[in-house]
Amino acid sequence: MLGMSGRPAASETTRPAEIAAVPDAAEVSQRTILRGGWTPSAPFQMEAPESAGGLAGIDVEITKEVARRAGLGVRLDQETWKTQLARLSSGEADFAAGAVVPEEGDDRFLMSVPYRQMRTAFYVRQGEEARYALDDVPALLDREPGFRMGIMEGRLFGGPALTAAIDRAAREGRVVFAQSEEDNFTNLADGRIDGFLADRMSAAAVALAAGMTFDMHKTILPETTPVRFLFSRRTVAPDTVLRIDAAIAALEADGTIAQIVHGYVFATVIGFAFDTILFRSLDIIGTIAFAVSGVLIAFRERFSLVGALVLSALPAVGGGALRDLLVDRHPLGVLSTPLYLCLVVGTVLAGLGVILLADHARKHNWRIAQHRLAGNPAVFRNLHEFSDAIGMSVFTVSGVAVALAMDATPLWLWGPILAMLTAAGGGILRDIVRQSGSVASLKGEFYAEVPLIWGFLLSVFLLTRPTMVVPEHVGLAIVFTVIGAFVTRIVVVVSGLRSPPFGWRKD
Repeated sequence: MLGMSGRPAASETTRPAEIAAVPDAAEVSQRTILRGGWTPSAPFQMEAPESAGGLAGIDVEITKEVARRAGLGVRLDQETWKTQLARLSSGEADFAAGAVVPEEGDDRFLMSVPYRQMRTAFYVRQGEEARYALDDVPALLDREPGFRMGIMEGRLFGGPALTAAIDRAAREGRVVFAQSEEDNFTNLADGRIDGFLADRMSAAAVALAAGMTFDMHKTILPETTPVRFLFSRRTVAPDTVLRIDAAIAALEADGTIAQIVHGYVFATVIGFAFDTILFRSLDIIGTIAFAVSGVLIAFRERFSLVGALVLSALPAVGGGALRDLLVDRHPLGVLSTPLYLCLVVGTVLAGLGVILLADHARKHNWRIAQHRLAGNPAVFRNLHEFSDAIGMSVFTVSGVAVALAMDATPLWLWGPILAMLTAAGGGILRDIVRQSGSVASLKGEFYAEVPLIWGFLLSVFLLTRPTMVVPEHVGLAIVFTVIGAFVTRIVVVVSGLRSPPFGWRKD
């Protein structure tokens, strides 16, 4: 991504005395190891001590594959993008990955054919999105003379109208340059800028890592921009670029590039989608719903206060603990935050308060106390099944989310298994405690099958999404899965559907 006008500012260029001597043609044509740079920007270029070379990311992996196919080696040093451009111009470096170039091109560099596409996102503070026309950034910059734009130094976001608008804002002193996407988020949160442009995947990864997904409003711009390799004219021969282009074409043809891009984009988008207010709210609702089902059982079957806590905690956090132990997740979800146990305790105490109030109302003949829950089995059963179905449907999604987070593969297998453990495992433990081993959900009741089925459907949906999947699509899939699992469980209860016995025999 080049400078604002496709040319570096004066401070970016090296002085003539510092420019490396131009190698002769023989040296250029025989060069087999290309020197390049990388700038931390997940999921494209990032440190990964467990990976070969200590680096990972979309651009890093594609660079390795392209170089291998072209019969070349690469060496990457950590540098800012501004420094990479300067080194390419001087001949101190041979190539740079992740470049967006102006439509008119740039005669300072050789460039490859595109190897991926970029989508740009525009960020403003949450609550301020109604003030601006976020889908037309050039018009916004022209209409709002006081709008301060954040840009990562040296980056270009394709499109002549957008480039021209940013150039004008820069000349007017309204552009604040940053060295990283983290700087842009910090500047926006601190009020030093009013908005910034960024690659949507890189910004999503930064927001997720910084816990700022709820603080910013994001608008994804409609255009896609091609991303290329840049090469130094001083050190790289044109026939080497042709070999690179041929390697890119071969990797696109056999699906290698699509597989690399999909893997990293998928992980970032899924992480972002599962770190939203929607998902966290559903998780809280599911915990409370399972705790309510335990309170109802404890009241009907005359358990003690401690017994009520156990019956409420087992379905609310027990299944998740079983799941985390199976996949060796550290720390266990229930230990990572006191929120869920506090929700369980609060639900039990609230339930106790309601029961005592209802008993007091009955003794004083209040009209609200015409029916006792313990004396009305149908009401009790309906409330219990309703709350249990809510908890099961929400925790089905939680199980698949953990399978994704732990990279449990294949997802189509481990997604439904962890969904079943999370959604039904705690309920099975609760039934063991209250029924001394006679567990209805394992002896004919269609119970654990519901999260197994819907966990499988959600996993398959996520596995078949295209490369350009967006968090909003995943959010819709989450809502659809919760509703589907809830309706399925209610239909099972109302219709009396039973699981087929293990081995048919005539009674």
